[in-house]
Amino acid sequence: MSIDALRRQIHGEVLTSDDAGYFRLAASGYNTTLALSPEVIVLAENEDDIVAAVRHAAAEEMPVAVISTGHGSYAPVTGGMLVRTTRMKQFSFDDSARTVTLEAGVAWRDVLPALAERGLAAVTGSAPTVGAIGLALGGGAGPLGRTFGYTSDWVTEFRVVTATGAVVTASETSEPELFWALRGGKGGLGIVTRMTLGLLPLPVVYGGSLFWAGDSIEAAYRTWAEWSANAPDEVNTSVSILRLPWNAHAEPHLKGRPVLHLRYVYASLDATPEELQARGEQLLAPMRAAATPVHDTVALMPSSEIGAIHADPPRPVPVWDRGMLLDRLDDTFITTLLGQVGAAAEPPFVAVEVRRFGGQLGLSADQTDAVGGRAAPYSLLIVGTPERALFADIVPSAADRLVAAVQPWVSASQSFHWAGHPSTPEAFAACWPAATHERLSRIRASYDPGRRFAFGP
Repeated sequence: MSIDALRRQIHGEVLTSDDAGYFRLAASGYNTTLALSPEVIVLAENEDDIVAAVRHAAAEEMPVAVISTGHGSYAPVTGGMLVRTTRMKQFSFDDSARTVTLEAGVAWRDVLPALAERGLAAVTGSAPTVGAIGLALGGGAGPLGRTFGYTSDWVTEFRVVTATGAVVTASETSEPELFWALRGGKGGLGIVTRMTLGLLPLPVVYGGSLFWAGDSIEAAYRTWAEWSANAPDEVNTSVSILRLPWNAHAEPHLKGRPVLHLRYVYASLDATPEELQARGEQLLAPMRAAATPVHDTVALMPSSEIGAIHADPPRPVPVWDRGMLLDRLDDTFITTLLGQVGAAAEPPFVAVEVRRFGGQLGLSADQTDAVGGRAAPYSLLIVGTPERALFADIVPSAADRLVAAVQPWVSASQSFHWAGHPSTPEAFAACWPAATHERLSRIRASYDPGRRFAFGP
């Protein structure tokens, strides 16, 4: 089938390198360092477009990659077909079932205002610019996770275009093996065109950020380690040592120097706003007393604004990151970490985050879904200073030194969202428990025996 024939079947657009706009679209993922040079780009407007695109790729024996926002893209696309779903922005609510059905191009920021109007919340990630479906496919550990679990725990149904161009519905009762795999298996299973997700009657939370600088960083970090270890499931928290550049979108007094950023959300379905604030303040009090913060934004806030707490860059940026899970935290870990990235150090990192897991995030460790690393109590994420020239050697070398220093605390388990860029089959397989990876491999081979949607090294 010729490209012209494909164009006649597509409501959206089909672009090759000869067409205006190809190079702009090929390079427009969230991570601006990711190389995208497909033979053909399909800008899908609906599910029929994706069906036609996949059938064309099957006839031409082309590999197919898919991108919405590009946050979850870890491998370059060279040749083949790239399906972009950014035009598929429709969503609808079922108020009686308290669910929302989202198309493949919907980012969380697209739907959050409509959720707020209904007094509802979704279990989202930490960045509102992330695609809703892409987050759920990898699990999705966000600022409500300890209280309500992974985003994927709330999915009730997927619509999927398989490698043959067939459309199937995956749920607990229809294609249950595919449904299991899609909740945490991430890719290599088809193109999800639509997802239905359960919602929460949670209009407000008590949340925000605390920041410390200078000598206060160590005291606050050590207090956080003990405090977070004993926090109830209603408390969601992480800390990150930030080195924000002067051109970052942030308060002026937080830029140009190392600061410790504590993220905090206290959430409860049973509390009034007044009760939320009173209990949230009570639980946070040890952190406010640990050292004097230079900035404090914690207050009652609409649940739709939780994404402001982590304050991830809203626009595409160069991204280099490496992540892992941790088995524990203790004083020696903090001494080791601060020796590498604390106030007296000068590492080439914009952020080094430790996130508290546990709570409801750990409840499905019995393989009722494909999310890896459920049992880990903490995660560690290293984000390089966003300067491309540093990504070849300086940032990786510094990250190697940091990882070697904290190795005694690193978990043998892993999660795909924290793995960064698993470049070997062994590293890729380690993103899931062995039995989960084996089951995922069988399901991928069943639904995509020719590896049309190639995923993993």
